Amino acid sequence: MNISNNTFTNLRTKYTPPVTDEGKQGEEANGVKEENPPPELAMDASFKKLPGGLMVYVEELGKGEKVETGSKLSVHYEGWLASDFTKFDSSIDKGRPFEYNHGEGMVIKGWEKAMEGMRVGTKLQLKIPAKLAYGPSGMSGAGIPPNADLIFKLEILAAEKPVEDSKKSPNSVDLYA
Repeated sequence: MNISNNTFTNLRTKYTPPVTDEGKQGEEANGVKEENPPPELAMDASFKKLPGGLMVYVEELGKGEKVETGSKLSVHYEGWLASDFTKFDSSIDKGRPFEYNHGEGMVIKGWEKAMEGMRVGTKLQLKIPAKLAYGPSGMSGAGIPPNADLIFKLEILAAEKPVEDSKKSPNSVDLYA
């Protein structure tokens, strides 16, 4: 499943590698073909800045089940380093959605804050500062250096309600307002 960019065609910013004397671009000029082009993102002015520096752009509002603390989520995502747009992970490339229990510390804080209150079908772009990602330790096994800001594109595919009523997360922010 591909995360669509159709809803913000006029709001895109795109990185184009510099052209060398031979007319080749970026890594291709060095004999290496760029396999992971940088993401096409909405312009910064389109993002809503939340407390802590998290920036969220709602590409498409979903109409399905609401995400709550304790919900089991199924999500497609792609993640890049904000510094150079190196893709470090993608559920789409793996051919299967990522599943986790929301609000249980299974994902980085920036994801938790952004997902609370969203609905199935929602497509998001996130710019997550290092302090809400992997911080000073980074995640070397995934190619994420210390203090790296991250970019994600997410699509909420499914949400199973928690078995028991949980109280609302203290990180909850209403992006539908």
